[in-house]
Amino acid sequence: MAVITRLVSVLRAVFSVCAEISSLLIFLLVILISADVFGRYALDSPIPGTFEVTEALMVFIVFFAYAHTEATGQNIRIQLIEKRITEKQKIFLDLPAYLLGMFIFGLICWQSWEQAWQSYEINQRMSGLLRLPLWPAKSAVVLGSFLLVLQFMIGFVSSIPKILQKKPES
Repeated sequence: MAVITRLVSVLRAVFSVCAEISSLLIFLLVILISADVFGRYALDSPIPGTFEVTEALMVFIVFFAYAHTEATGQNIRIQLIEKRITEKQKIFLDLPAYLLGMFIFGLICWQSWEQAWQSYEINQRMSGLLRLPLWPAKSAVVLGSFLLVLQFMIGFVSSIPKILQKKPES
């Protein structure tokens, strides 16, 4: 059990690092876009390739933050329903959501892996001013989806004892 607890702790640290990378990329994206807008309108000289870099960074920003968002419970929930049900009922509703999330993001991970590998093999590049390689962004989808599947597994496994736990008598 201590090994599993340690593994979950390491995974949570990885989720946190990915979220920090996502936050840093948002900051860099804001600077890049602000500089591009300033250059375009004040100096009549936009930064070449801003669109391509922005397009690639958005994939990293979104997929690197998924697992951390789920791990910290900051995902979107239907509070209208949650306010009217017990904690045990919430957990019971979470179980199929975890399974569905594992399935969907497992498929995304698997298919994205094939796409990323093919993109790497053929040296696929973005169209546009900067012909950036596509495989890093496609790999970010793979990594982010894989980490989210792991978080769904953690959520599912940690919910089972809570469902089985008997309510303490008052």
